[in-house]
Amino acid sequence: MKSPAPPKPAYALGDSGEFVIENYNLAKPFASFFPGIAGPHGIPMWVFYVNRAQCVCSIGIEDKEHPIMEFLSANRAYQLTSTQCFRTFLKLGRGAKQRFYEPFQQHAADAGMSRTQRMIIFPAQLTLEETNRTLGLKFTVDYFNVPEDSYAGLIRVLRIENLGRKSVAMELLDGLPLIIPYGVDNYNLKHMRRL
Repeated sequence: MKSPAPPKPAYALGDSGEFVIENYNLAKPFASFFPGIAGPHGIPMWVFYVNRAQCVCSIGIEDKEHPIMEFLSANRAYQLTSTQCFRTFLKLGRGAKQRFYEPFQQHAADAGMSRTQRMIIFPAQLTLEETNRTLGLKFTVDYFNVPEDSYAGLIRVLRIENLGRKSVAMELLDGLPLIIPYGVDNYNLKHMRRL
């Protein structure tokens, strides 16, 4: 029996000017930066993202010599974003009916699931949505910078919505596998790494 063909990516411009990519993990790779704007009294942060996994792959202040997440060139980011950047792990169910799942990924074990993944690019925000009809869950991640404050920051909000009528037992692990300590510059991170 043939497995179903993977969904094709689709592109659209929304009514509010947002750019939407359906099935973004399967689209041709691209990379971009958030606008480095924090207002007249804010401190800007650079945020580099690609259309893979949870997208944000490098963040920092001033320049790439002041990273919070390691600066990755586009070709490295396409390869490493799914493993070295933001990730969400779920353990669903109890007892013998436990299942593990990682949203916003393209794992071979998840190929038979009925799901859609959308990337929505606003002028100063990035939103990811995954609707997983097999699990009956919808995942949404929003990224945006902290404006008009005395520090630079990236805000990331993860929301999980139960689309079914029954309650869902879950355990969740979410975040970054590595944050670069203050003072470690890009050169030492790349050439003298012990992290």
